[in-house]
Amino acid sequence: MEKFVNNFSPDMIISTHVFCAMSSSVLKSRYLSVKAVHGVLTDFLDDTYWNRCRLDRFYVATEELRERMILNGVPEMTIEVKPFPVRQVFHRKGNRKELCRKIDPNLKPETYTALVLGGGEGWEG
Repeated sequence: MEKFVNNFSPDMIISTHVFCAMSSSVLKSRYLSVKAVHGVLTDFLDDTYWNRCRLDRFYVATEELRERMILNGVPEMTIEVKPFPVRQVFHRKGNRKELCRKIDPNLKPETYTALVLGGGEGWEG
């Protein structure tokens, strides 16, 4: 990351992962070209790591998350509520039977199905 900042001299760094955000704040202190460091929390829960980041701006999805971060010591003026944009296509209902058949013939339309995605530390089990 430092090599990138050194080679490209970005004015701003925006991170969606807490460890990148922490690194970015350190890089801002070392490189004059970096004038702002922002973090976009893609979870609906605060996390002690985000609360320790020294960023110019945090973008969160809900007012509740904003309030929790303030209670945990993040300066109020640095937190902005910006709900995630969701394309209209994701609001449309499809024919479950047809969609299951199209995706994987082993999926059963009458069975509850969940897609679970993990980030940072991954999941076991």
